[in-house]
Amino acid sequence: MKHKLDYLSIYLKIAPRRVSPFLRAEQTAVSISVENKTIEVEQECSTSGISGVVWDCGLLMVDILDSVLHSSLSFPDMKRLVPSKTNKCLDLGCGTGVVGVACALLGFDDIVLTDGNATEAIKRNIERLGDKKDKCSFVEYKWGNSNGVPIELTGVSWDVVICSDVLYEKSSHIPLLEVLESLRFDRMFMTYKRRHDDAEKGFLTNLCARYLVEEIDWSIEQNSWIIRQNSKSIDHANIHFFYIT
Repeated sequence: MKHKLDYLSIYLKIAPRRVSPFLRAEQTAVSISVENKTIEVEQECSTSGISGVVWDCGLLMVDILDSVLHSSLSFPDMKRLVPSKTNKCLDLGCGTGVVGVACALLGFDDIVLTDGNATEAIKRNIERLGDKKDKCSFVEYKWGNSNGVPIELTGVSWDVVICSDVLYEKSSHIPLLEVLESLRFDRMFMTYKRRHDDAEKGFLTNLCARYLVEEIDWSIEQNSWIIRQNSKSIDHANIHFFYIT
């Protein structure tokens, strides 16, 4: 095992899960602010289901990336998160494309967004980038596809791989691990929301056997290193952030 993540502490230290109406899903678009820029990210929950919604993990990931790339990071131990290069970024399981779009605004030169369906919302969200839209491309790929992982993903050395809320379907955990093993990357940022304790425990155990995995405390009470422009109202108690190398 490369790194022993104390996954049991994750479930013991946090509050019980809360069930409340998710009103954001009813909106046609969600505004995100990055580097003094604001862009509307289109949603299409009625046709794309859960992948057509901007979820809490996506908003937190946008703020994490904004903070890591463009803040002073006054907490010295957070400086290790800063990528050595911001050339190639993979948004794995991109959903609406909210994180990939933010990466274009944050200065990444080549962003590949990938998910199981090339929805019209993803296409339009890339178009909304205007003169930065050419930084983004989309590769349609469903994890576990019998044809294997596309060369557009495996044939690149990624500076950063983004995984935002990719554990919501238990059946996708093993295919996701297989995809990750096929990739070459310098570092990975993962945010996920606690939903299926036993399945997530198994996934994290397998992840730790393959990579160095560190949970980064981003809570409001403990840290002020994150610029919270977009994640002020998210479900803080049940979302975790992992730094993976």
